[in-house]
Amino acid sequence: MLPEITCISIDDEQKARDLLERRLNILFPNVKVQGKYTEWSKGLEVLRTQKVDLLFLDVSMPEKTGIDLLRLIPNISCQVIFITAHSEFALEAIKLSAVGYVLKPIDDFELSFAVNKAIEKIKNINSNTT
Repeated sequence: MLPEITCISIDDEQKARDLLERRLNILFPNVKVQGKYTEWSKGLEVLRTQKVDLLFLDVSMPEKTGIDLLRLIPNISCQVIFITAHSEFALEAIKLSAVGYVLKPIDDFELSFAVNKAIEKIKNINSNTT
């Protein structure tokens, strides 16, 4: 039995959040979406107050970018996968320790590669804390 992985998504586009959740339900039934946030500030509040294993984050949002959000939490404890239409921020995402960078429209192979990588890191972290 695969362990349950909790995640949230922060993306100002509802269609993108819903599509991601549908793809995850099909490809990774053990990844449970706890919340979908339109505003970066609401997502930031959740990241600061709840345990989340995995964050799916858009780069381009009103007021702040996903990169800006990660800079506000320098020691973020969850794995981060960017889901974005902007390829030019990939290097910055890597510098901020993102485990994946998936371009929109979402490709199942790219999403699977990033999520599998995140799950492996989560397993390693959990096995080191038990």
